[in-house]
Amino acid sequence: MAEMSREEIDLRKKLLYESVNGLTEITAEESSRVEDYCGAYIAFLNACKTERECAVWTVEEAKKRGFKELKKGMTLQAGDKVYRLNRDKSAMLAVIGEEPLQAGVH
Repeated sequence: MAEMSREEIDLRKKLLYESVNGLTEITAEESSRVEDYCGAYIAFLNACKTERECAVWTVEEAKKRGFKELKKGMTLQAGDKVYRLNRDKSAMLAVIGEEPLQAGVH
């Protein structure tokens, strides 16, 4: 096989995709944050293997962050944080806003 010229090498670099490991492109602080995030995600995956475990985990984390259980007839004000557990299979979290429900939800 013939050697490539400098022009061919430059053209090859422009045209062909060369993968780069993202960890070589970030700072030590960013790398530490990535490790922390991945560690927390691994812990979540280990603790939550079923939908029921995920729902319970979500409610526990929501309570730590100031969410209260939504109860029938409860009066809500802007800024209230509420959750609802549905048959131990799914969780709904809401932070009550100032706009009426007709304006939409996010």
